[in-house]
Amino acid sequence: MADAACRCGWDGQGAHPCHGKGYTCKAPAKPRLYALRPAAVAGVQMKLEASHTFACDACWGWFETLLKGEG
Repeated sequence: MADAACRCGWDGQGAHPCHGKGYTCKAPAKPRLYALRPAAVAGVQMKLEASHTFACDACWGWFETLLKGEG
């Protein structure tokens, strides 16, 4: 996962800011993968596709609750 060309405009210096709450959180974040799904590509091995974002623990917990339909 390359940090250089992030959609949030992060310059690569210091901790990556959280993308949570419409990019307004900006707390130090970790890379997160979500929406895992099978990918249609050639080959025998099982392939997965996923969406990628950066989120702090608090925003990620809130987002996981939404993904589970509990929010």
